[in-house]
Amino acid sequence: YAFDIVDSAHMRFVEIDGNACVAGRAVGAPTGNSFSAATLVSANYSFTNGGNSPAGAYAGGGVFGSNGSGTITSGTFDINNAGTYNSGPALSACPYTVDPTTGRMDLKLLTGTGACPASASVSVSEFAAYPTSEGSALMLEIDANAVTTGAAYQQCFVASACSSGTAAITGASTSLGLIGEGTFHKNPSAYQQNAVGQIALSSTSITGGDLDINNFNAVFPADPVGTSGSSIGTASSTGRGTFVIAATNPTATYNLIYYLIDDNSALLLDKDASLVLRGALARQF
Repeated sequence: YAFDIVDSAHMRFVEIDGNACVAGRAVGAPTGNSFSAATLVSANYSFTNGGNSPAGAYAGGGVFGSNGSGTITSGTFDINNAGTYNSGPALSACPYTVDPTTGRMDLKLLTGTGACPASASVSVSEFAAYPTSEGSALMLEIDANAVTTGAAYQQCFVASACSSGTAAITGASTSLGLIGEGTFHKNPSAYQQNAVGQIALSSTSITGGDLDINNFNAVFPADPVGTSGSSIGTASSTGRGTFVIAATNPTATYNLIYYLIDDNSALLLDKDASLVLRGALARQF
């Protein structure tokens, strides 16, 4: 790997041998070598993951709750699997384990009703997750459903260690980025677009902004975001909400789900049939 140091707790790296073509990031780990179920502290966590499934490009996201003593208790798991959206089913209780030496967590996210880890009436997505010194966790899917990576972040508006208050990121100028999922060799029809931009949020609506869009050889800089067709929904008690970004020249619509991390940032998932994207949003001022 070639790597670039960001600061004392972060670096970016890319593989430079002939074995694989991968890139990623490293985050400082918690200190010590003694971990337990309490490492995943009692809180709600926003997460997204993305990559490929047997059907094509795959992106997921949601919120899961940990009781800090070995159980994922509740939450929501949205999945866009090659353009098919699963309508965000609720998560049911499922145990998790933590390696006492390395801190490696085995997380199973269970949708449907029935026994965990598996039964005929449930679906389980399983992840190896490694905690960081920031309270987040880096995730790798280890089931046969999809090949994905992602991250989970402790929500600070609901955790007792963070400031309390209503989950919201309104009344702000925000930056956002959306990255297309999936790796497809010489199949342009399957390639996903990337987009970055800025949107202005009032208490109840999107009041403007612009997007820069790269749709695989079709590049659209500074595409204005219109007020007509754009909207933002109120976040639930778990910090999950939806909003629509409608660009105007050329016309482009993004139906997004957001998962608040705190009052300044959120993870994003696109649930459109033609777009399999995920990303993040952060307050500018």
